[in-house]
Amino acid sequence: MLVKTIACIVFLLFAPNVLSQEPKLGAIAGRPVELNLVKADDLSPAAWPREQIELTQTSATVTSDANIYMLLQANGIAPDPGAFTIVYDLNPQITDVNSVAPNTVLQLPAVSAERGLQKILQNRELVELTVDPEIRSHLNARIEALQLLIPSVTQVIAEPSAQLELKNLIGWYQQIEKRFKRKTDPPLRQATLVELLNEADLLSSAIEGALKKHRQVTENERKQIAAIYADVRLEMTQYGEVLARAPPKAEGVYSVTVNVSGIDPKFIDGLRVYYTYNGLFRPLPAQPPITSFGFRQLGPGKSENLFMKNYWLWAAKDGDPNHPATPPYELHIDASSPASLSVDLRVPKGNQK
Repeated sequence: MLVKTIACIVFLLFAPNVLSQEPKLGAIAGRPVELNLVKADDLSPAAWPREQIELTQTSATVTSDANIYMLLQANGIAPDPGAFTIVYDLNPQITDVNSVAPNTVLQLPAVSAERGLQKILQNRELVELTVDPEIRSHLNARIEALQLLIPSVTQVIAEPSAQLELKNLIGWYQQIEKRFKRKTDPPLRQATLVELLNEADLLSSAIEGALKKHRQVTENERKQIAAIYADVRLEMTQYGEVLARAPPKAEGVYSVTVNVSGIDPKFIDGLRVYYTYNGLFRPLPAQPPITSFGFRQLGPGKSENLFMKNYWLWAAKDGDPNHPATPPYELHIDASSPASLSVDLRVPKGNQK
């Protein structure tokens, strides 16, 4: 195996001469990471060695004799969903490490500091990576709170079919938490974790708000719950893949180009395309404003890499997504969608000012 350590050290984990099983914090691929040392045979917790340990990014060559599991283990990293998440983030051109051709060079997470790595491997230990630990912690806490609301579903929704849909939705969230804790979950992009957390917050707020006021959920809340249901159902398709000693695939990336037309080219050039997830969307302008995300570049004809989700897109003056210049457009991206998509938005005559 050819391994070349990149010069930039990502994060210093802890001072030497301190033995502890406490998790360490680092960062790699632009994402915060929690690190835990475990025994390789049973994944039980282990104490960090006195040697200085650093998390770094390295390059490694895939060969017929060295698959992704072997490369990660040789780097001192446990080959689990957390590690594969980082592998895909470091190699955005790769969506399935199972199909990587021999002699392909990949960027991989690794334990640096030769003596520290040597000590870990000698002790038959590995470093487990938990990506976006703070988001995960908030999401798990929200999921556990949602479980407590299941007995109250019949108090806020009268229709049996809608009750079943809401219970199934909460059950999906419970499965997401269980799979994460069992380390059998798929590699998720940070955007997906943010979507799941934001929608879980809205779902909880709708149920708790209705319970507090001793009422049924409103029609608008029913529509939002249905939209969240559709979003999470789409996410659950990724949980159908079983790890089974085969690295899971990454979330697919789709290039979305948005064309904006109208009679005033100068006005259009100053617009930014915004988007949000279906479960977060409300008619605009909204109070309070909805959570939205802007394309990186201003103007028409710009592209953004999006993932397999349900979206609403619109164009608005830069910095003012709450007041759309174009009617919002609903976009569904699933496994059958082409890798490149195009959306056409038009500014009505009265909005071009």
